[in-house]
Amino acid sequence: MYHGLMDGNTKIAVKQLKDELEDDMDRRNFEHEVKIWYSLRHPHILPLIGASVTAQPPFMVCPYMPNGTLRQYVRTHPETKLRLLYEVAQALAFMHKKNIVHDDIKAANALIDGSGHVQLADFGFAGIRALSSSKGCKAYQKGPGTARWAAPERLRGHASSKSSDVYSFGVTMWEVIADGKVPFEHVLDNDTVRAIVLDGIRPERPKGCEVAI
Repeated sequence: MYHGLMDGNTKIAVKQLKDELEDDMDRRNFEHEVKIWYSLRHPHILPLIGASVTAQPPFMVCPYMPNGTLRQYVRTHPETKLRLLYEVAQALAFMHKKNIVHDDIKAANALIDGSGHVQLADFGFAGIRALSSSKGCKAYQKGPGTARWAAPERLRGHASSKSSDVYSFGVTMWEVIADGKVPFEHVLDNDTVRAIVLDGIRPERPKGCEVAI
């Protein structure tokens, strides 16, 4: 990730893909993914300003978010937790109405703008290579998101779906209400986390969390 200025005074963030596009199929897929992101115009979705397909590796340009991630922000602004979670939910609902799934919902992938509002980001563009249709839902075809947030069916290798997004949002709610702590934070081995999730074990309710929530 690089920071820069556009037109002399607009702060931007530039994100490069980890790898170069190997062939025309990769390029076409990337172009398609960029068009999808560009079409997602919503108050709580990070807008795409532009992208370069011909650069190697390709890159994307979006506004710079000065207040970091949702995970970081709620630690110093705890009074905003429910409002910001609602904004994430609004962004996710908008995507789902367009039959697009995110597949990596977590507090680290929701950025906070200069006005203290959510901008949902990181649609898997750092590693995705193709989009396909699964039960009418355009799904980013990559490995499941970080195991701590991934729905059990994703860990079993099933396609991403609106339901798996909702599961990840539920875990994100836990994370935010727990002041930015990650689920199963004392378990360091990712395979062990996967086993815990697949066994149906859920994190305990955070201290101070109302039962209604």
